[in-house]
Amino acid sequence: MYLIKRQFISIFFYLIPIISFGLNAEDPKTKIILDLEDNGALNEALQASEDWIQSEKSKYGEQSVHVLLPLLIYAELTKNRKEFQYSIEALEEAKEIMNISSGWLYPDYALVNNYMAFAYIQNNQVEMANRLINEAEMIYVKTLTKQHPDYLFCLINKALLKKEGEYFEESIKLFDEALALYNSNAQQVTFLHQVLDEHWIKVQKAKVYVDWFQFEKANQLLSEVQEQLINNSKEKSPLYTETLLCIADNFYNDHQYKLSYSFYDKYKNHLNTYLGKYHPYTLTAYYKLGHILKSEGFLKKATQYYTIIEKNYNAKNGDKNVYAKTLLGMADIYLKRGNTKQASDYLSKADQVTFTDKDINLLSLRLSGELSYIEGNYITSELQLMELISIVRQERIFFTRHYSDAVTILGELFITLGRSTDAINICDSEVRFLTKREMTNSYSFFDIQLTKIYAHIHHGDHENYEEQLNEIEKKIIGYLSPKHHFLVKLNYIRGYLEMRGGHYDKANHEFNKANTIAHHHQFLDKQSERLRIIDAKANIYLKQLKLDKALDQYHLLQNSFESSSIYQPYLLARIAYIKALQQNWDDAEDLIIKAVNMRLTQYDEQLKFTSEDEKINFIHHSSEVFEYFFSLLSTEKGMASTKMIKQAYNLQINYRKYFLNEAIERKEEIASLNKYRNEQLFSNYAANLYQQKSRLATANFLSVSDRKKLKLDSYMTIDRIKNLEKSLVFASDKKTDIKVDKSLEKWEEIKNKLSDDEIAIEIIKLKNIEKEKDKYIALILDNKMKQPFLCEIGLADKLEQDIIKEYKNCTSLHAKAYVMFDDKDYVPPYNHFWKPISDALLELGLEKKTLYVSQDGIYNVINLNILQNPITKKYLIEENDIHLVISTSNLKKEANTIKSSKEILLIGNPVFKKEEEDALQSRGINDVYAFELDNLPGTAVEIDNSAELFRKKGWNVKVLSKDQATEENIKNISVAPNILHIATHGFYLNQLKDPILNHQLLKSGLFLSEIAHKKERDVFEIYQSGNDGILTAYEVKGINLNNTELLVLSACQSGVSDVSDGDGISGLQYAFSIAGVQSIIMSLWNVDDKATQKLMNEFYQQWFLTGNKSLAFKKAQLKLKEEYEIPYYWGAFVMIQ
Repeated sequence: MYLIKRQFISIFFYLIPIISFGLNAEDPKTKIILDLEDNGALNEALQASEDWIQSEKSKYGEQSVHVLLPLLIYAELTKNRKEFQYSIEALEEAKEIMNISSGWLYPDYALVNNYMAFAYIQNNQVEMANRLINEAEMIYVKTLTKQHPDYLFCLINKALLKKEGEYFEESIKLFDEALALYNSNAQQVTFLHQVLDEHWIKVQKAKVYVDWFQFEKANQLLSEVQEQLINNSKEKSPLYTETLLCIADNFYNDHQYKLSYSFYDKYKNHLNTYLGKYHPYTLTAYYKLGHILKSEGFLKKATQYYTIIEKNYNAKNGDKNVYAKTLLGMADIYLKRGNTKQASDYLSKADQVTFTDKDINLLSLRLSGELSYIEGNYITSELQLMELISIVRQERIFFTRHYSDAVTILGELFITLGRSTDAINICDSEVRFLTKREMTNSYSFFDIQLTKIYAHIHHGDHENYEEQLNEIEKKIIGYLSPKHHFLVKLNYIRGYLEMRGGHYDKANHEFNKANTIAHHHQFLDKQSERLRIIDAKANIYLKQLKLDKALDQYHLLQNSFESSSIYQPYLLARIAYIKALQQNWDDAEDLIIKAVNMRLTQYDEQLKFTSEDEKINFIHHSSEVFEYFFSLLSTEKGMASTKMIKQAYNLQINYRKYFLNEAIERKEEIASLNKYRNEQLFSNYAANLYQQKSRLATANFLSVSDRKKLKLDSYMTIDRIKNLEKSLVFASDKKTDIKVDKSLEKWEEIKNKLSDDEIAIEIIKLKNIEKEKDKYIALILDNKMKQPFLCEIGLADKLEQDIIKEYKNCTSLHAKAYVMFDDKDYVPPYNHFWKPISDALLELGLEKKTLYVSQDGIYNVINLNILQNPITKKYLIEENDIHLVISTSNLKKEANTIKSSKEILLIGNPVFKKEEEDALQSRGINDVYAFELDNLPGTAVEIDNSAELFRKKGWNVKVLSKDQATEENIKNISVAPNILHIATHGFYLNQLKDPILNHQLLKSGLFLSEIAHKKERDVFEIYQSGNDGILTAYEVKGINLNNTELLVLSACQSGVSDVSDGDGISGLQYAFSIAGVQSIIMSLWNVDDKATQKLMNEFYQQWFLTGNKSLAFKKAQLKLKEEYEIPYYWGAFVMIQ
């Protein structure tokens, strides 16, 4: 029983506070007790109510209705003391009495229900409260009517429920109804009208405005109430204490932290005086003070307040929500300091507390996500933070700082994983939200702005951010404190910018300022900003060739990270580089090889459950380790090192594996899972994923105004795709029976695949730490070599800037068949792109064999076969048997026969507009965004001739032309044909215009018939279908072409892509390979219609004759060369296997 917990005091002691406060002992007990409360005698008032309960029980019996009144007084007092558990116990007893003595329709039953509902609302148990309010309302309807003054409590509780659900406007309306009802019965002097008076209602209403961020309206109400309470000499009342709290909360939400602190302090002093230092309600004040001190950056003082709560919390009657938030507040402080052990301990303690405040769950998720991020568990971190974000969005929570904090951490995580665009987008979205909410002076806004600037810098943006940083610094100092921990981050960013500009002394000055503040807050070396500073200082020492100092800093970092951290390979690579500079080659060699292998192994561990885009971004971002390797390989000792050359081959084939092989395996695993789901009549999630990707690609080519019509949330769209893809990767990995060998591939495996007449050649762009030293090499391998042979080709700058210009002259329509090689200004492309390899083959005695060549960098945009030997005057196609492969690890011996299952799908001659005569019609476009596409009647001849040929050979031929040559029909291919031939306009864009997603695979693709009707179609229908007649490489990945032996892309520039990333795979080539195609024929420049017709028809004729498509393709090109001498006509296409 709740009363046993209170010490009984005799009636003699009951009279003492009455006399001391000048009260009249003859007044009703209700008035005496409430007057005691208003005069700050809270404990005395409570004791008096308990005495009254005992007195009534003694007079009338335990179950008498007379006991109801003191029980309700007791519930009111404990309500104001925030002792809701005691309130509920007393109210349950009151219900038992009425169930026996009066029945549930007795109006006091409604009053008890409302008191209980209020207590449950304060404990965040809204469902229970809602049932009680509905029952109370029914009692009033059936007995006193809704016009009765006591119905006021129903309105108040309904308003509070709306507030909890963040229906703020509806809540205010209900409070206004309650005030109107109160004022219409203003002359009432009943108990309820005294305790739920106009002032109390206004404070509750003000709380709505505080949560709604309507600060002026809240302030107006609270100032009015405070003044009236003072005028009525009620500064000692619980309502005055609650008013102080509400004023403090309003200032806090309005980012007036100093004013907020002063009112929280007054609030604390009131509670200390009237309830005692360690009362549960007083501990709430300590939490508020600790929280604001933490926000302002006074971490040590905040810890002191949190410790008071932790030591004095009473599990029996304490506020579990406050206790849980205190533990999480301590975890937050330790995370800010970089002390993950203590943070983890506090998170575990908080998990043991049974809290009811849903906001605590969000805080726990945010801190867990941050802890996982700091510890390097990036997959777990993202899942935790995205769960928080999903909850907030799903429940339409008006605002929570935990969301903003989660966005900041996600931004940092995305930067770490190389997804700087994602970081910028997510930060931009939150910045817009906070700006709209007029929260640009908030703690959250400062933090997210700093992360956004840092993301832009990592993205390579060269804007001058100094002015923005200065403005943020002023606000942090003005609104928070001059030593706020945000200034560690800000000064690090300043130092990073100075370092990037080569101003090392200025950079160190900023880093030292950051470190001074970090030491003030007791930040450990493992704290993220401290680690970044150590890393930056090490990089400066390295650039200044202060190698010993740099080495010390890197060793310090090495000891700060777990051995499995993604930073370890990077640190090993840096240390190896320094060792090489110190002429300690043996250590350097061992360390850099270890770093490379560690990074490659981490790809399997870290990229398991990322989306495809996230995987590629992470690989790009983390490839600096490989740049250090290539830098060491480029040295004299590196070129002579057997171990380094072998490792270079292994690195190249494994690096390529993660871009293509792993993507193909992923798709197969997802397909396997969804096949099983389809068989069991469950939803096909993969189909939904590909549909969403198609819609995104469609929206990417819509105008900004059309996107506005769709009310498209670009961030949510992209985020939804990534989340679905990751969940499918996760699920399929768990449930598929496909076994994937995750071990690293080795050059010896390729050697063992080669026959005596075959050679594997990996052309590699060696990206150097010093960019001007980037170079190309070739690694040559046959089945008898003890190690690959390294052949130096030349500097990247020369090949990519000077020599490529001469090459392009050879591919133009106006190029001469033969060039005068004695022209002093002429640089034969052959001499630079191929002669070094040819000379090496000659030296090795391998020049007359079949060559399997995997290309990289600039080699992806050239056709080796059209290089003309200046000595023999022959083209390379006439001198060598070259087979292009994505990777030499993918060697597949081609049988000299065509498969027995004979199906070919020919797609061409799409409808773009009325046919126009063009003597030299080519399949390129002048302005892709204008979509002024010419019809291609030549493709009709091409596919008709091919169709006739295959029919004669007994093949099952399907032709889709004109209005049937659509994007939709290609995507809906259910059974993959052996051969897929697409003849249409192709495109490659250097830069997208106003993109939703700036993705490489959205820059290349094919045009199909839907585009002719784009202006006629409704934008909503186009978007929903995902078929706008622009089939991008981004969408191609989702098509099922698993049985397709050959794809012919008879379209302009279908093989062109941005080669800056050095991944060695063009957009459409990469996409169709993932779709399942084994071999691809595609073009490198705008192609001539007639020449293309002849090439394709000759190729198919030769394939039927030889049974070997590689040989057939070569013969077809040589045949066409007899008619057209210049490479523009016969050399645009390449075949890649």
